[in-house]
Amino acid sequence: MGDAAAFEPPEEFDDFVVLRRLGQGATGQVYLAEDSVLARPVAIKFIGADPDPAARQRFLMEARAAARIQHPNVVSIYRVGELGDRPYIVSELVRGAALSEVARPMAWGKALAIAIDIARGLAAAHRRGVVHCDIKPGNVMVTEDGAAKLVDFGLARVLRDGIDDAARGLSGTPDYMAPEVWRGEPPTRRSDVYSVGAVLFELIDGKPPFAGVALGELGQVVGERDARPLDTEPRVAALVARCLARDPEQRFASGEELREAVERLATAGGGLARTDENPYRGLRPFESSHRGVFFGRGLEVGALVERLRTESVVVVAGDSGVGKSSLCRAGVVPAIVEGALGGGRAWHAVTMVPGRRPLSALAAAPGDPGLAGRVLAEPALLGRELHHRAGRDGLVLFVDQLEELVTVGDAAEVAALDAALARVSEGVAGVRLIATVRADLLPRLIALPRFGQELSRVLYFVRPLPPERIRDVITGPAAATGVSFESEAMIGELVDATAQAGSGGLPLLSFALAELWEARDRERGVIPQATLDRMGGVAGALARHGDTVLAGMQPADRAHARRVLLRLVTSVGTRVARTEAELSVSENTHGAVTALVAGRLLVAHDGEAGATYELAHEVLVRGWGTLRDWLDADADDRARRERLAQACAEWQRLGRRQDATWRGPRLVEALALDPTNLTPVERAFIAASQRATRARVWRLRAAVAGTIGLAAAVWGAQRYHAAHRLADAVGVAIAAARIDLDAARTADRTAREVAGSAYAAFDRGETGAEALWQRALGLRGDAARSYRAAARGIEAALAQDPT
Repeated sequence: MGDAAAFEPPEEFDDFVVLRRLGQGATGQVYLAEDSVLARPVAIKFIGADPDPAARQRFLMEARAAARIQHPNVVSIYRVGELGDRPYIVSELVRGAALSEVARPMAWGKALAIAIDIARGLAAAHRRGVVHCDIKPGNVMVTEDGAAKLVDFGLARVLRDGIDDAARGLSGTPDYMAPEVWRGEPPTRRSDVYSVGAVLFELIDGKPPFAGVALGELGQVVGERDARPLDTEPRVAALVARCLARDPEQRFASGEELREAVERLATAGGGLARTDENPYRGLRPFESSHRGVFFGRGLEVGALVERLRTESVVVVAGDSGVGKSSLCRAGVVPAIVEGALGGGRAWHAVTMVPGRRPLSALAAAPGDPGLAGRVLAEPALLGRELHHRAGRDGLVLFVDQLEELVTVGDAAEVAALDAALARVSEGVAGVRLIATVRADLLPRLIALPRFGQELSRVLYFVRPLPPERIRDVITGPAAATGVSFESEAMIGELVDATAQAGSGGLPLLSFALAELWEARDRERGVIPQATLDRMGGVAGALARHGDTVLAGMQPADRAHARRVLLRLVTSVGTRVARTEAELSVSENTHGAVTALVAGRLLVAHDGEAGATYELAHEVLVRGWGTLRDWLDADADDRARRERLAQACAEWQRLGRRQDATWRGPRLVEALALDPTNLTPVERAFIAASQRATRARVWRLRAAVAGTIGLAAAVWGAQRYHAAHRLADAVGVAIAAARIDLDAARTADRTAREVAGSAYAAFDRGETGAEALWQRALGLRGDAARSYRAAARGIEAALAQDPT
């Protein structure tokens, strides 16, 4: 490189502003710069001065090889050029850290998630005919979002017609080079697979496969001896061993095959999917039993499990529809139960959804009805109870839809649970708490006085899936059941439609996929494009289905369905579960509710208080145009009904006491609501409020009439009693003055007697004369004070009655 270390580029050149140096690699120096045209940060790599032809060729090869690959797990090349005699490459600026700087050893689940990203990037490179040739931790960047990207194709070779363009020779970094590369053979796709295996080995074990071998002997040892077995999950160890096989033919043939194997291994915990069971969940969340068909969230699962190794609580936040519940139910919780946290504990899980009575839901989860009352009386008790239930093993408490604490929860129970969760967040041995919450409701949740203060340190945000992982969500479950899509174009259409739908796209996609799978060509095991077209694509499938369910009802049932659906959405646009009584489910409405449940628009749950119902997913609120129009038209009344429902609940809790009813503007607001859209309890509350208001009016009128007559009688009585009170007060003052006067005279008389005794003692020269004299002086003081008190008493009597 010559004077590479002393080289400093100009501050500006070719539309770039150089900011500072980032570092130096094997092929040149890297600088942070800004693209002044597109206003974006970039990385610029310069080769050394006066490069020899081989170095210049290698540098340009890097640019051509990397520029051919466009993939989220490969660094993007924007431009190649020359500054004087120095070639340069302008590339994407990857914010994060090199994998070589990440702590290891790490859990195999986390390592597998990184390997998935590496394999995806490598698969993209191999599809474009590019062999990386130098995969190592230093050439893998982990971004701030947790994604892994392949960088530095400085040694890459482009394969054309099976012939290597580059000169033969050793290419790579010793600890990660395949045996055939050590022998001087040209690198191949299988050589890259070996390098990925060596990186994965190091992530899990902490050291490369042959870390103890001297560099001078490494090439010979790698060619003659297999890597030692990896001490980890057997399936992971087997995959790594296959990657590190000395015979290239025994390895995975390419990055694509490696990607499929790693992804399949990452989702193998749930077992094989049944080929006769729909692998797509529609609007329902994935559960632990569906782990085998839960695709696309391996990175998040690994990150959350890693956090829970050292932290007691993690709150998973994200937009509605981003897949928070499924991530935890089918990813994180099963992984923990299967031992991903390590430590020798056998973990079991308890799941709850707070609802209107969060403590009752908490008690129902482990089947302990008395737990609600105990926690209500002593919130700190929850941590001890969970620790006791965990015993020598571990317990995972999963709280889904935590936002219900601030949207529909009973105030007293919410306050107790708030304090209880805050105690658990401080750390309870053998206990982990996972919760999900809608990101838009975080400000209200943070306002909780106890647990709200902990949220900032325990949050984990789930972002919408990128397109390449949306593809996994589409193709993975189908492949697990032996079904394929008619064309790559169809898969691309589904990916694009989901990405364009934003955070709500995933549940819409899941619903559409469930419908597509049911309508598949069973003989061929193919999902046809024509079915997707008839459904109206991803966005149209849900609306079309909802309208079809309504169209199949009788007109009267459609009216009841509208009323039921409106009562299952809060004024802030969230779902709320309601009982049959709250929905007024009767013979008139039963048909509508049954049709909504059968159409998978509602979900019914059995509970101690009978059946409860809720919307199948919050995406119905936004994704179903008919319901959205109904909600917009009913927005004001829905907020009034919520206030009425809360007042009714309190009224019933207090035993329907009259002082718990409404009056004034609140009653006027309730009377304006459509009574046919109210429950019997709400109508009874309004009637009781009216009766209480009428009773208060009559009591007020009687009170006004009685007050006038009473005032005259009171005035006369007051005059009579005032005269008697005055006489009594004067008598008391005079009596007190007499007592003080008697005391003064007695003290004065005694003082004179003692003084006489003192004079006689002085004349006789006795030693006690002085003491007698001091006593006489004290008695004189007592007499003076009593005289003054008697005088004040007489003055007080004269002031009250001068006569």
